[in-house]
Amino acid sequence: GKPGEGPARSAAEGGATVGGKPGEGPARSAAEGGATVDDKAGYYGVRCNDVVDPEGKLLRVRSTLGLTGKLEVAISRCDGDACQRTSDVTITNAGTAFEVADLNRDGRPEVVFASASAPGEPDDVRVVTLGEDERKTKLKKAFNAGGVAALAVGDFDGAPAIIAAVRLVGSTRVDLWRLN
Repeated sequence: GKPGEGPARSAAEGGATVGGKPGEGPARSAAEGGATVDDKAGYYGVRCNDVVDPEGKLLRVRSTLGLTGKLEVAISRCDGDACQRTSDVTITNAGTAFEVADLNRDGRPEVVFASASAPGEPDDVRVVTLGEDERKTKLKKAFNAGGVAALAVGDFDGAPAIIAAVRLVGSTRVDLWRLN
């Protein structure tokens, strides 16, 4: 298999294909937020999250990071069991660390992503509200002495928090940074 594909699963087990490759995970129709990936070689990762919009409707957000660094985000709005694809967003130059969440609880999902820097080069983490210009970041944190190995978003003390695992150049340890 290719990096990021995970184990192959049959259609009966919820497997699906991305660019003809097995291992995407549970199959979802386009109306449910199934993302299409233009990367024929595979992908690095997939993240899914449900967000409640300001009108109380469920938003299904599915992000797929292709091997070329394009982060494809599909948003579907649901009413009961019926979901309708409402938008697609592409973020370019995204690194392998990314997450999707409603950080400020306004019903509009944000994507948190590291830049696509070469190993050993400085990285930065950005937060962008989906549907807005990706150059207008809500948060940007540069790590000049290392690269971002992973990101996590969680509710640790009653408010959403972003945690970055940063590996310093030449070091075997990883430092955890709370970014907000």
